[in-house]
Amino acid sequence: MRIINFRPPINIALVDKAGNTGSSAFVVQNIDKEVPTGTVTYSKTDPTSGDVTVTLETSKPVDNIDGWTKVDDTHFKKVVSENEDGNILFVDPAGNTGNIEYSVKNIDKTAPTGTVTQSTYDPTNGSVTLTLETSEAVETPDGWTKVDDTHFTKVVSENGGNSVEIVDPAGNSATVPVSVENIDKSGPTGTITKSTQDPTNGDVVLTLETSEAVKTPKGWTEVEGSNGTKFTKTVFENGDEEVELVDLAGNSGDASTSVDNIDKGAPTGTITKSTDDPTNGDVVLTLETSEAVKTPDGWTEVEGSNGTKFTKTVPENGNYPVELVDSAGNTGTVEGVVDNINKSGPSITLNGEKEMTLRQGANFVDAGAECKDDVSCEIVVSGGVSTSRPGVYEINYYAIDEAGNKSETLTRTVTVNRSFTGPDETVFTPKNDTSVITPEEPSMPETPKNTEKKDEKPVKKEEQKKTDEKNIFLKNTEKPVEKVKVEVKNEKNTETKKPTETAKTDDATKEKNRKNKEKILEKLKKDTGENTAEVEKNIELNAAGEKPKNSQKSTEKMVKTRTINGETVSYKISTKTCPIMKNILDDEYRSEFESSFTDIARLTKNEIIDILRLEKTEVVKGREAGTFAPKSEITRAEFLAIVLQAHCYDVYQEATGLPFVDMTDLNDWKTRVVQVGYDNGIISGYADGTFRPNDTISNIEAFAILMKLQEIELVDREKQASLVDSYTDKQALWQEKVLGLGEYLGILYPKATNNKFHPDAKINRKNMVSQMIDIMKLYR
Repeated sequence: MRIINFRPPINIALVDKAGNTGSSAFVVQNIDKEVPTGTVTYSKTDPTSGDVTVTLETSKPVDNIDGWTKVDDTHFKKVVSENEDGNILFVDPAGNTGNIEYSVKNIDKTAPTGTVTQSTYDPTNGSVTLTLETSEAVETPDGWTKVDDTHFTKVVSENGGNSVEIVDPAGNSATVPVSVENIDKSGPTGTITKSTQDPTNGDVVLTLETSEAVKTPKGWTEVEGSNGTKFTKTVFENGDEEVELVDLAGNSGDASTSVDNIDKGAPTGTITKSTDDPTNGDVVLTLETSEAVKTPDGWTEVEGSNGTKFTKTVPENGNYPVELVDSAGNTGTVEGVVDNINKSGPSITLNGEKEMTLRQGANFVDAGAECKDDVSCEIVVSGGVSTSRPGVYEINYYAIDEAGNKSETLTRTVTVNRSFTGPDETVFTPKNDTSVITPEEPSMPETPKNTEKKDEKPVKKEEQKKTDEKNIFLKNTEKPVEKVKVEVKNEKNTETKKPTETAKTDDATKEKNRKNKEKILEKLKKDTGENTAEVEKNIELNAAGEKPKNSQKSTEKMVKTRTINGETVSYKISTKTCPIMKNILDDEYRSEFESSFTDIARLTKNEIIDILRLEKTEVVKGREAGTFAPKSEITRAEFLAIVLQAHCYDVYQEATGLPFVDMTDLNDWKTRVVQVGYDNGIISGYADGTFRPNDTISNIEAFAILMKLQEIELVDREKQASLVDSYTDKQALWQEKVLGLGEYLGILYPKATNNKFHPDAKINRKNMVSQMIDIMKLYR
């Protein structure tokens, strides 16, 4: 079939089979060969997270299109929910077909993603730059700097956890986490502990623990698995340990400790004895160590010494080694040697007869006694015999060694029978007693009462006294005792003498006074001129034999100064001086003097010089020929006699009274010495009214007497009242006062040890001399 499409009318000649013809005219108007066209529009062209409506508009009516919604014959719509590309085929009623492509690219329903990286992940004490990279273009987040559509940066200066919100052009949003943890601007800290706090003689391991990871300090070793927070170091000796810490961010800090418990040295010690002098008692050893040690076996720690002082009492001589172990375990040894204990007493044997009978007036010579000892000994004699007075006398002997051990006491009994024709009268003085031999005129025979003339005036009692005694202080030697004449008065029967006899006695008294004066002058004066005149003035005796004036009694005082520990101290001291004192203190006076003592060579130079001062002035003469006996004790009476003579007190005068109840013999030298001390206010005795002249004198008693002699006091009385001594063993307030002043002036001897003066310890002859010289030097 042929299709003809034209618009003018068409005439058709018709001929049937019969040949009939005809014609027909028709018009064709439905032929459409024009292809339809179309255009596509979109509801959104910008990126969107929603749907997009695509609208098709055709050039002429078309048939319905599958998948599209017809609005009218030429408009169709389609909702697209995701991006797509398509080709729209549309057909008009004539069957003409057209097509058009569409493309939806702006639908974005996926949220953007992003990652943040850091400029450094290592610890840092600076800032960190963050970089944000997104999966698609996004808007620039707040606080960030755009590099391009998908890259942004931000600088942070401190750690923190946060997030950044990103929004793409379609409006989709997301958050990207941000966490910075490697910024560290604080310095590290650390603590150091020791493997032991106890004293040790080994090494000490130090352990350092830090607040954060640090670089391994020099000389330290990191503990495995500690991640840089724990280190160790072994030290071999005490010292300060300082460690510089540097953390991984570069911050620095430090830690320190001190090691003081390493002790690799052996402890040392010294042992001293409570006395170096011979003793019959136990000896207390005192151990002092260089450091704290464990208490040695058999020793006792001194309270408050912190393990550095111990004592031990030993009863016998020997070597006493001690092992010292300190708290670190180090060991050392020290040995004490005790060789001065003597507990075996001397023996004594009486020479001559044990019982003797003499007639009145006969001469008596004591045969003495002998002693034996392992070291040395001497005989002590008490009592005496007066053959001028009938009676029974006892002489007691005992031996004593250097340690103070005494033998039994032996007694010699001497019976003196009355006789009126005896030519001499003798007072016996024991050989080694330090008593005084007193020569006196023989007593006149008693006048019978029936021959006494009534008109003859009785002789005064004072005229019967012998006014001048030739007193001689004997050295303690073994030489025979000089026999001298004495008068023994009968206190119960006052004798009456004839005028001629009295006159003779007065003449004799004057002559004796003269001789006595010469003897004392010879004993005292060492120079001529002014010194001699002073001596003569001080010992002036009157013809009647009255008690001489005290040679230096004075109530006046002079002010002297001395520098003590950088401080100038003013003090007052008695103005009484004398030639003996001046000679004692004169260094040139004794400079070329050679001592007769053979037992002082081992003393110190100063101790020897001090003894020479008193030896040359004849204040001391020793115990036995050639010996001074420096370590021997001295009795109270002997000490008083020596110091009074050294200060020019006249101890040769007659005793006129009995100042103490235990001194009953006016003719005893001790009575005369003690009376001089008592009359001058130098001594006062004990509370029971005794003086105890034969007791050995103690440190504090000797020092108090010497201070009283000089009448020493500070110019600053308030200062003196406030003085407190440092000694812990004083026993009375008066001791504190005298020790306080002595310590302040620096004149205590022997020097105190461990804050103890040992006031009751017995002073020996060596220390007596040194103490007296030290106080005398206050006059310089």
